[in-house]
Amino acid sequence: MRVFFYFDNLRKKNIDFSIPEKGNPGIGGTEFMIWMISYYLNLYFNDIEVSILAPVIDKLPSNIKCIKCDSIYNAVELANNMNSDVLVLRGAKYEDENLYKLIDEMKVKTIMWCHNFERYKYLKLASDTKYIKRNICVSKEQYDRLRDHKIFKKSDYIFNCIDCSIYENKIDVNQKENIVCYLGAI
Repeated sequence: MRVFFYFDNLRKKNIDFSIPEKGNPGIGGTEFMIWMISYYLNLYFNDIEVSILAPVIDKLPSNIKCIKCDSIYNAVELANNMNSDVLVLRGAKYEDENLYKLIDEMKVKTIMWCHNFERYKYLKLASDTKYIKRNICVSKEQYDRLRDHKIFKKSDYIFNCIDCSIYENKIDVNQKENIVCYLGAI
C-alpha cells in the first residue's frame, strides 16, 4: 500500500524534523501528528510504503521517502501521478472549492485528518467530494459533534498516538529502599 502524507512545513523550514522521537518541537499538534504517524508507519510496517510530500524536505527524517511539493494542489497531482493508494491531508484547513474538484477530477483517494473543529463550508465540501473517503476526528466527542451532518457517514475517530518508550521504567525499584511520602492534611 502506498500512503502519501502532505506535510505543510513551509513556515517551519528552520525546524529540524529528522528525529520525531525527541517529541513535538513546538509546531502544533496537527502537524506533529502527521509528521509522527508517517514516521512510525514507515518504521514499523513493511507492507506500507510511506512518502511525505512537503515544501521543505531537507530537514525531514532520512528513512522516509520525501518528495518536494510546492502546495496542496501539487500534492494531489503528485499522489495521482505516483499511483498513491491514499493521500492524507490535514482537514478543516482547506476551504477552496478548487482543491476538492481536483481531488475528484484526479480520483485521488483522500483521508482528511481533522484535529480541529470544522466550519460548515469545509464540512459541505468534504462531504460532497466523492474521493474524500474518510474524515478522521481525534476524539469520540469531535466525532459525535458531526452526527447531524452528512459528513458523519464518512467520519470516524482515532486517538492521538504517543511514543510510549519515554515512559518505560528505567529504574529498578527493587534496588531502592522504601520511601514513603504523605501529601495531605493530618
